[in-house]
Amino acid sequence: DNGLESVIGAVGKRELTRLRVGVGRGEGERELADHVIGRFSADERDRVSAAVLRAADATEMFLLEGIERVMNAFNAADKQDPEPSA
Repeated sequence: DNGLESVIGAVGKRELTRLRVGVGRGEGERELADHVIGRFSADERDRVSAAVLRAADATEMFLLEGIERVMNAFNAADKQDPEPSA
């Protein structure tokens, strides 16, 4: 098992709410798995830091206000600004 399948195995069901953070595809022809588990380039580190802060904000909103509110707030922002700052 890996990733989401490990979580599903631990929780015991496939129906769960999750926060997804986009990782991009990396540079060139790099395999996606290598991109996800590999080291970030200097340029990627700034974007990753911003994504982590944004994910923390989304998680807090989800816990306080629910999935509908967080989806509307964060998905709408993604459509307006493909690389929002934290």
